[in-house]
Amino acid sequence: MTVPWRLSTLFALAPLAFVLQAQGTQTRIDLAQYSAHAQLGPFGVGADFWGHSIPLTDGSLRSDGYLVVEVAFFAPPSAKVAISAGQFVLTVNGQRLLPQSPGSVTLGYVVPDMRQRGPRVEADGGVGPVVVSAGRDPAQPQFPGDNRPGSIPLPPRPQGSDEELRKEPLDPVKAINAAALPESLHATPISGYLFFYYSAKLKHIKRAELEYSGPLGTALLSLR
Repeated sequence: MTVPWRLSTLFALAPLAFVLQAQGTQTRIDLAQYSAHAQLGPFGVGADFWGHSIPLTDGSLRSDGYLVVEVAFFAPPSAKVAISAGQFVLTVNGQRLLPQSPGSVTLGYVVPDMRQRGPRVEADGGVGPVVVSAGRDPAQPQFPGDNRPGSIPLPPRPQGSDEELRKEPLDPVKAINAAALPESLHATPISGYLFFYYSAKLKHIKRAELEYSGPLGTALLSLR
């Protein structure tokens, strides 16, 4: 379903000061490579449904409390598109869900379940969990080769090439924020993830549709 689009809104070239650097996901070659897509005049919107998974370049993350939808925009050369997560609504089994901020998704990584971790874990200004300890654990070795009775040996040094050992582990907070759908005015093609709060199992989803309503017009994309 489409409605007329307005060229005056979309072809205007914005000053660089108002164009944010794009991040998002790796956009595919064309619109047809997305399982759900709609053509809005010379523009296109595509989407893929990833369930509770967040595919990334270096692997993937789980997000059991959120549904993940990848969205892509395509436009003619030199045209820019005003993008906002608020232009989308996900309908699951008739229930309308609004997009949530990437910060809502990463909160589960920053502040683990307090009931399981107890009072030893505190949130440090949104940066990450801080383990609060009254002192050094006497069962831990104080130096390599410490074999005192009751001490726990240090783990062996990781094996692998120097390049592999230097590779930093995946930071879930940075990765999710970087892969989220970029907002503001952008050149295309561009793509990224939207997150919708939904903690139920995927097997309960009988129908899922993504509705777009923005300066391009409107489109209803059937995801499931």
